[in-house]
Amino acid sequence: MYGCACCPSQICRFLPSIGNYIYRVSNDAVWVNLYIGNQASVKYGKKDMTLTQETNYPWEGAVKITIGTKSPVNAEMRLRIPGWCKSYTIKVNGAEVKPQIESGYAELPGKWSDGDAIELNMDMPVEVVAADPRTKEDEGMRAIQRGPIVYCIEEADNKDGFDDLKISLKTLILLQPSRKTFLMVSSLLTPRSAIRRSNIFLTTPGITGRRVK
Repeated sequence: MYGCACCPSQICRFLPSIGNYIYRVSNDAVWVNLYIGNQASVKYGKKDMTLTQETNYPWEGAVKITIGTKSPVNAEMRLRIPGWCKSYTIKVNGAEVKPQIESGYAELPGKWSDGDAIELNMDMPVEVVAADPRTKEDEGMRAIQRGPIVYCIEEADNKDGFDDLKISLKTLILLQPSRKTFLMVSSLLTPRSAIRRSNIFLTTPGITGRRVK
């Protein structure tokens, strides 16, 4: 039990408000800030638009946004490119485009008609990340990250040899499919047999298990 209930209560407040952060409309653009499966009604100037977003993010990097409108809309769509994403492609109605990036957003000007689709595909390699070298307490330590998810090993789940767990250049990292959903999948599994083989399994719902080189 926590002496202070601030974290659970903040989650209860945050979850119902997520919808307010997904899109933003300015005088010259429609901004896509978050990638979450949803359908939203957006008013741009005097025009009404429906944005339908299909994605399995954050577990997969594919996002499809379909525009619904009764009449064509002249607007710039701005898609956020997350800071962790180093490689991605964007397609408009199936054709790849190379948009300008401004302040972390891909700018897609155009005249949008009903049924137009934007597809963003973000590569999600598994990365071993080091802390800022000025953080002396983290010297020699590494984090494992895939997309926006940073995995962790908790002693409660790894009681045997927890203090001896290490990774090296020879450590194999494998993606392991999981049927679990939402917050519970954010765990890094290291069964005893995996520790002996210097393997690491990342639970990732909806994908096929495969080795990461």
